Amino acid sequence: RRASFLDISQEIAGEISRSGRRFRPLLPGVEGSDLPRTKEPREKSPPGTFLLIPEYTSVFKLLCFLQAAVVASLLVNLLNGSVYGWDRVVPYLLAWAEWPLMLFVLVPDLVRRLTVRAAVTRTRTNNWFHDKQRGLVKRVMISGIEGLLRDCTRLIHLQGMEARAVMNGETWAQNKASVQAMTGQSAESLKKNAIAAAKKNVKLGAEFFDQLPPALKTEVFSVFSSWDARNAGAVAPFELAKNMELMGFMATADRVADNLIRLVDDDGSGLLTWRKCRSLFMLATAARPMDERRRDLEAFFSRINKGSPRFATVFEIAKALPFQIRDEDLA
Repeated sequence: RRASFLDISQEIAGEISRSGRRFRPLLPGVEGSDLPRTKEPREKSPPGTFLLIPEYTSVFKLLCFLQAAVVASLLVNLLNGSVYGWDRVVPYLLAWAEWPLMLFVLVPDLVRRLTVRAAVTRTRTNNWFHDKQRGLVKRVMISGIEGLLRDCTRLIHLQGMEARAVMNGETWAQNKASVQAMTGQSAESLKKNAIAAAKKNVKLGAEFFDQLPPALKTEVFSVFSSWDARNAGAVAPFELAKNMELMGFMATADRVADNLIRLVDDDGSGLLTWRKCRSLFMLATAARPMDERRRDLEAFFSRINKGSPRFATVFEIAKALPFQIRDEDLA
């Protein structure tokens, strides 16, 4: 289905990985899905019947007390010699049989429920979580959503850099015929100059990329993985154009894809490898002045279909993003 969406032949489609590792979760267009849209808010569901953390803690303490009392009474009965006859020996042995059931079945299940509940929620009655922060699972979810928003920002900067280069008439953002007509150089000479400039760009981008923390490097690679639908280690121009269409750049997707690849195509292959892709992202973000990046975000804000020219609601922003993010998570 992914191959069909990207117009890949059936022969190449067999090479696509189905492990799921290479695809970014909830990325629109993956597996041929439509661009997701945030639905209108619905009524909150009634609270569940799960116990709170203090209640689970109280139950656990009560079970421990009862178990200690039972064991103590069994030992007392054994020591005072009151266990004799089958009518007393059988209940006595059954009382001891309850101990492994409690130890290996009931208590582990209760501890599991308590720890899972504590990880998902937060508590007001104890100091398990300092500063009353959200639980571990919630923090991991928020961290993933923040990564998706950073990916979206990187893609906005890519498109903004290309659009500004086209407007300023930079060489890498013009087609070959136009550049050849303006400079009067041969096609072979233009190709050599483009490769030489791309080598400098790749080297500059790699220097910025090496300064990123490992978590941000992984985020950049995840975007490249989502573009590399064939898991071939390189993204073709038509694959990149399809992903640009998912962002809403329907009319200029082919031009944006060709120009971005040309900017870092230091080997003249016309493909976007991981080495080129990481430099491309750095050229669009860290290597550009802050004013240009701010104007990229302003241009994105102006494209949001909003009711007010100066303000946008969470729903309006969510509809403009190329990733599926719930309104409450986006807020």
